[in-house]
Amino acid sequence: MFIDRLQKAAERDITTKSTDYENNKVLYEEGAVSLLDLNNSLNALENAKDTYHEAETNQNDLKKKLTDCNIVAPTSGTVTESNAEVGLAPSGILFVIEDAGDLFVAAKVKEFNISKLKVGQEVQVKTNVTGNNSFKGTLSYISPKAVSDSSSTNVEFEIKVKISNPDPLMKIGMNAFLSIIVTSKDNVYTVPYDTVITGKNGQSTVYTLKDNTVIQVSVKTGIENDTNIEIVGEGLQDGMKIVTNPGSVILGQKADIGTDQAAAGEIKAQRANNNQSQSSGKQTPPAGTGTPPTRPETN
Repeated sequence: MFIDRLQKAAERDITTKSTDYENNKVLYEEGAVSLLDLNNSLNALENAKDTYHEAETNQNDLKKKLTDCNIVAPTSGTVTESNAEVGLAPSGILFVIEDAGDLFVAAKVKEFNISKLKVGQEVQVKTNVTGNNSFKGTLSYISPKAVSDSSSTNVEFEIKVKISNPDPLMKIGMNAFLSIIVTSKDNVYTVPYDTVITGKNGQSTVYTLKDNTVIQVSVKTGIENDTNIEIVGEGLQDGMKIVTNPGSVILGQKADIGTDQAAAGEIKAQRANNNQSQSSGKQTPPAGTGTPPTRPETN
């Protein structure tokens, strides 16, 4: 490096000037040189030392500037955006670094649903790329302020859902669909919503098959979602065949299981979820981190 050569030259000059001064001291004592010559050699030595210290300071400044030119990320992750260009002076955010393995979904919820939500609730997450597979998530954030325009009557609040074990196929920016579990019960019977018949007296019943004959069982309904509803009744038991299209049969009718006329499905004790709040959003990392440029003298 050029500055190194200057510093080494200044160091050699100090050695030379120091030798000249020491020689002149001896010669002055012997009367061979004048006091002016001695003082000149001393000034030359001091100038050489100043030149050396200046070169040393310049070298340290250049080393610091070179170190400052190195862009160091404040966190680990994947570079998902680069705004730096070779040959151009750095300005603004140079890079965006994101953790592609730690995803959450940012979505919006209507104001009439917000009172049903609280941080920590379980959420079922689906994406187009993962098909019908559902992934567990947790509601981690509810905005304290509406994110919709103040003049809009369509008031919405932002929420964030952390995906517990995201599929490797999930990518940042993909669409995701959320079903927030407001209430859940374990070991209960659930059937498709349209399976339950409500009589004029308000009594709920389901049709089942006994010896291929349509009979009626009284039930009470519980929590429900968009597709299924919980049923409770003394006449229910595991493996019972429930008619899933009760409008196509009548009580006492002989019916064959599996035909379109008497399609039936077995019931068994399972978990029932009330997914009253549904939303969709975009998958993002916990926080996009730009790395700002560092200049010699960008989360």
